Amino acid sequence: WSGYVSPTAELKALLEVEPPEGIPVELPDQPAPTQIVPPAFKDRFVPRVGVEYVAGSFGSPRKVHGAERALVQLPVRLGYAYEPSPVPDQVGISNLIDSDRHTLTVGAGITLNRLIEELPGAIHLDFHGAFTLLPARTVLKDNPADFMGDYSASGSVFGGGGSLKVVF
Repeated sequence: WSGYVSPTAELKALLEVEPPEGIPVELPDQPAPTQIVPPAFKDRFVPRVGVEYVAGSFGSPRKVHGAERALVQLPVRLGYAYEPSPVPDQVGISNLIDSDRHTLTVGAGITLNRLIEELPGAIHLDFHGAFTLLPARTVLKDNPADFMGDYSASGSVFGGGGSLKVVF
């Protein structure tokens, strides 16, 4: 993140206009250019851990790609990740609101090995879910008269899905 380049475009244009004679118009001075503040994101280390356990195997053994496997296998999975925020406290004029993330994942599936002779591989049906907790992060602005003021951010995210894979 320390090498992040902002996608914000910078455009400079100058338009000089003289009002027609006899019309009392005063044009304001040219405004100061907008100052783009680099985000100063931090590089981070994101630890992740996951385990899978085959909770059950049923049915007669089958040869699948050179290995003996039961007809039906029931894998279960569990995982965790901690993602520290790369965004520093926004004590100045910017407000890039972010929080650390703790994610817990679970999954389960069913694998059917060589179900029929014409399908020498396996059929995998998997389901997964995730819960992400964003712990509270409070930012106190340097300037007490800041338009946005101090803020606190927190939250949670749920997700899930499934997949079907056929291996020949």
